[in-house]
Amino acid sequence: MRRLDLKENPVLERKEASYLFEDSAGKLTRIDAIKAVAGDLNVPEESVVLFSLRGRHGTRDQVASFHVYTDKSAKSQVPRYVIMRNLPKEERKKIIEEEKKKKAPKVATQKK
Repeated sequence: MRRLDLKENPVLERKEASYLFEDSAGKLTRIDAIKAVAGDLNVPEESVVLFSLRGRHGTRDQVASFHVYTDKSAKSQVPRYVIMRNLPKEERKKIIEEEKKKKAPKVATQKK
């Protein structure tokens, strides 16, 4: 893993980082990438958001771009689908099932 770029964005209260993961195509998961960046920058994993993980043409390398938020309220700028795809499958399924239960119409029982 090699850091390509790290920019401070004080307006949005975040850092924007790019990393190169060498020889990792097909091996690296989104969650592993988040853990690696959190360890490199010495921040909690909850503050790191992976936006893209792209393979390079003709190589087994992957380039990833991350946003590292300094304030939890600033993370509300992130679209919901990005947060959902960065969660493990089990957590994602659990959240979706809970939302389905809340949205399900309640059937009224008819008395005769």
